[in-house]
Amino acid sequence: MLHLMPLLRPKQWVKNAFVAAPLFFGLELFDMASAAKIGVAVVIFCLLSSAAYIFNDLRDIESDRQHPKKRFRLLAAGGALQKEAAILAMALIAAGVTLGFLVKFPPGFYLYT
Repeated sequence: MLHLMPLLRPKQWVKNAFVAAPLFFGLELFDMASAAKIGVAVVIFCLLSSAAYIFNDLRDIESDRQHPKKRFRLLAAGGALQKEAAILAMALIAAGVTLGFLVKFPPGFYLYT
């Protein structure tokens, strides 16, 4: 399963830290309950964005094979099976959505994200 890690594009996860901006701008940096919820939100965003990257790679596999740089991506290079990637993406979505429903976010959170 570790061979699929590049599909998740963990280097892109740092962008998901922007979900934590309300802690800073809301002056709640040291409110542990808010920080914990935002931490979970960052994890959820990482799970769902990774699933989106995988689905994009699956959809663009043929054009990626022709691209000078993208041809080295795991799916385009043949380093992973398409079925494996699709199952992983669906599992990431299931985990992200489930985690989102398990955490009690403040009212309106789902409307703004």
